[in-house]
Amino acid sequence: MKKKVIIIVISIIVVLAITAAILIPFLIKKQIEKEKQEVLKNTNELVKVIKSTCEKEEEKTLKYVVGEDSFKSIKVSTSPDGGIIELNDTCEVTLSLIYGDYSVIKKNNKDAKIIDDSVYENGTVIYFNPETKEVCNDYTEENSKTGVKSGCMKWYTFNDKEKETSVSLILDHNTTQNLKYGKISEQLQSDTSSWVVESRLIEVDEVGKIIDTKIDKGSTNFYFFDSKQDRPIKTCYNKNVSDCHYGWLYDRTSTTCKDYGCLNNTEEETYGYWTNTINKKDENLAWRVYFDGRVLSTNINDVSSGIRPVISLQKSIIK
Repeated sequence: MKKKVIIIVISIIVVLAITAAILIPFLIKKQIEKEKQEVLKNTNELVKVIKSTCEKEEEKTLKYVVGEDSFKSIKVSTSPDGGIIELNDTCEVTLSLIYGDYSVIKKNNKDAKIIDDSVYENGTVIYFNPETKEVCNDYTEENSKTGVKSGCMKWYTFNDKEKETSVSLILDHNTTQNLKYGKISEQLQSDTSSWVVESRLIEVDEVGKIIDTKIDKGSTNFYFFDSKQDRPIKTCYNKNVSDCHYGWLYDRTSTTCKDYGCLNNTEEETYGYWTNTINKKDENLAWRVYFDGRVLSTNINDVSSGIRPVISLQKSIIK
C-alpha cells in the first residue's frame, strides 16, 4: 500500500514539474510582451508631445537629451531613463531611448521599435556619410585616402557599452595629413565644415579604455596596444603581426604600418594622428597614436602626424 502511495506522489510531482516547465516560460514571455507594449505606448506618447511642442515653437528644438534641463520641460506620464531625441526642421522625430531593460529606437517617418541591447565591439565597421547623416552603401577604397572629407566613408566603433543610446566612431583615415598640435582644432573645424554631425578628436583616456589599460597622462612612457607596456610583443611588431588585435585603431597611419599590424597602409607619408590630450606634466608634449601600434606623447611642434575625426551617433541612425 505504501509503495502505491509513493508512486502516486511521485507521479503527481512529475506532472506538476512538467506543467511548471511549460507554464512558467509562457507566463514570463507574456509578461515581457506586456512590458514591451507599455514601453512602446510610453514612447509614442513622448513622440506625440515632443512633436506638438516643436510645432508650436518658432525656433525648432533640434535635440533633447534625457535628464538635461531642456528635456525636463517635456511632460509625459512615464519618462525614459536615458537617451537622445532629435528633430528635423519639419519636427519629425528620431530617437534612441532606454526604458528599464529595453532599448527603443525610432527613425524619421518610421514606427518606434524595441531592439536587443547589443554592444558594438571595438573596431566594428560602419559606413556613414557625415554630410547627409545617413548610413551609406556606396563606399569605395578611394574614400579612405588621406585628405578625403566627404561622401560615404569607413568608421570604426569604440568603447560602446550596454544601455548606451549613442556610440562613438573614429574615421579610418586622416582628413589632414601632417600638422602641429596647436593647429588641430582649427583644422578639424575646417575639415568638417560641411558635416551635419558634430566632430571631435579622440582623448588619450579613450585610447586607454580601448586597450584596457590606464594611461598616465603625465608620463613620457610608450604604451604599445597589445603589450600595454613600453615595448611591443614579438608577435605584433616589425613584420611579425600574427597577434595584433588593434589594427583598426592605427589603420592607414603610414606607408608601412601593415608591417606593425595595421589593417591598411596609406599612400601618403605620415606617422599617425594626434589625440585631443596634452601631456599633464609638460605642455610642450601632446599624446598621439603612432603608426607602429602605440600611443605616446611627443613635442607639440612635430609635424609628422595628422588629425582623425571622431563622431557620436545615436544608435537609431545606424541600426
